[in-house]
Amino acid sequence: MMNVHAPENPGMSVSPSPTHKEGCMARVLSSDDLHKRCDEGLFGFRTTDELPPLDGIIGQERALDSIDFGLNLSSTGFNIYVLGESGTGKTSAIRSFISKKAEGEKVPPDWCYVHNFRDPAEPSPFSSSRAGEQRSRRTWRN
Repeated sequence: MMNVHAPENPGMSVSPSPTHKEGCMARVLSSDDLHKRCDEGLFGFRTTDELPPLDGIIGQERALDSIDFGLNLSSTGFNIYVLGESGTGKTSAIRSFISKKAEGEKVPPDWCYVHNFRDPAEPSPFSSSRAGEQRSRRTWRN
């Protein structure tokens, strides 16, 4: 029987055949045990460079449905909170959703807040829309 050196305990050797240790089966693995081959003929491409870019996000269906639901709320006062590990694509996912939603939406007016000399705690809002222009003219006159 061949003995294999165990790095945790330099004086101990491990048998290549299965052994019981605290209810677990342990055995030495061969290089063939460490990977699986895939039939390359199953794919219609040689490298992933030949594939079109992925449109969308793989997995996280509940999270994606929640983002979609949140972006389609017509009420005000709601926020979408996204949590996850850094570098996992959260920002890219949100930007993608918002961009797609914005394509079909009317462009909102720009708003400008100007110092209110009568009440400095309440700035005067001005909209770039026609109604906002008329309101701003009245405000400036007063």
